[in-house]
Amino acid sequence: DTGEHVVGAGAPGLTLVATPFEALRLLGSRRTKEQLRAASFEGDLDRYLPGLLHMELPATDLGE
Repeated sequence: DTGEHVVGAGAPGLTLVATPFEALRLLGSRRTKEQLRAASFEGDLDRYLPGLLHMELPATDLGE
């Protein structure tokens, strides 16, 4: 639950502060776009969002 994972070189363009469980849900297309926007991302989420998603996001909260 404590750790930092940096991908790429240079200054980060997007940072997420989350538990491993929530990071998995956010980055595994298990959250709605509204839930993604409410998460603790720092940076331009819209710029990186297409590269983060591997499938369609749910239209409604999955309640998990």
